[in-house]
Amino acid sequence: MNTQLGPARGVWLVAGREISTRMRGKSFVLGTLLMLAIVGGLVGFSALGGTNERTAAVTAQSAQTGEALRAQLQATGGKLALRPVADAAEGERLVREGEVDVFLANGSGVSAVVDRDTDRELRGALDVLAVKAVLDQAGRAPEPAQVRALTPADPDRGSRLMLAFATAMLLYFALVGYGVTVAQGVVEEKSSRVVELLLAAVRPWQLLAGKVIGIGLVGLTQLALVAGAGLAAASASGVVTLPGGTVGTVAGMIGWYLLGFTLYATLFAATGALVSRQEDMQSVITPVMMLLILPFAAGLPLLLRNPADRLVEWASLLPPFAPMLMPIRAALGAAPLWQQLLAAGLMLPAIGLLLWLGGRVYANTVLRVGSRTKLAEALSRN
Repeated sequence: MNTQLGPARGVWLVAGREISTRMRGKSFVLGTLLMLAIVGGLVGFSALGGTNERTAAVTAQSAQTGEALRAQLQATGGKLALRPVADAAEGERLVREGEVDVFLANGSGVSAVVDRDTDRELRGALDVLAVKAVLDQAGRAPEPAQVRALTPADPDRGSRLMLAFATAMLLYFALVGYGVTVAQGVVEEKSSRVVELLLAAVRPWQLLAGKVIGIGLVGLTQLALVAGAGLAAASASGVVTLPGGTVGTVAGMIGWYLLGFTLYATLFAATGALVSRQEDMQSVITPVMMLLILPFAAGLPLLLRNPADRLVEWASLLPPFAPMLMPIRAALGAAPLWQQLLAAGLMLPAIGLLLWLGGRVYANTVLRVGSRTKLAEALSRN
């Protein structure tokens, strides 16, 4: 007699079990507090003003001005590194690519080239140098430094950087944390033989789908709570001005979380099913972890320095990296709508393929205990 539940009822039975269990657990509370602390720290960091380390490109003719600027900034607690360049073309190229903060150009007085606009401390130091330069010349009145921006200034650039960094941190912790939770749940159920009882009522694919949906909704709840609290804190503090499109960025982050979690949770569940002991789990999920760590560790610094980085732009279109990189580029205002839609469109068939493959691996290995199952064997077993 077949006592298994229907497709939808079986999936939601498993999902409901995951939601009620996870949201009552200590990990949900502690994880939420940790993410709230991260967002709160970002708001506080923005209020304090961030880093005061800068790099200036100088030619042989402007090297003396660079030394004077470094001394001026050191007097107020700032730091400046000097990078020699051959000519003005190289200096402007480094500024445009984000390699240096300012290029000290040749010419009368103090002349500088920046990408968009200077921060208040650097502009003040440049003006002080300009005044000192003309005070030694009789008959000339003090004048401010000549600062030329290569691209139009963006008054929301600082806020966009903070929003992008917060988006990256929240997505990273949510995808990694709840992805690993899926793998841990699979291994725990295998080792305790609970899965045998569950499979008496539901099919393997229903168990996999229910687990992914249930844990994914728990993660979505946490992400929405933290994002809402972060927006409220930023608005109430008055020290952070939210850039235009912030609500759309947050909505996009949630959408990318859903796409990314579905893709990665399936991989975590399938790889977790290859082993039946918690101590063996790390070795099988490491390749999946690297797909998340790589774009976060390598892509985020590149984007914060240069949102138009072409390598990251192309990588953000590919399914393994899109859930981490595309939301960051969108928060920085560097991702056109067509690129976001293209990346999401490529994600859908990738998710479908991985759901099929992951479901096959899960069904073939979830009841097998003992030694680790090889992936090729898991895909071919009937």
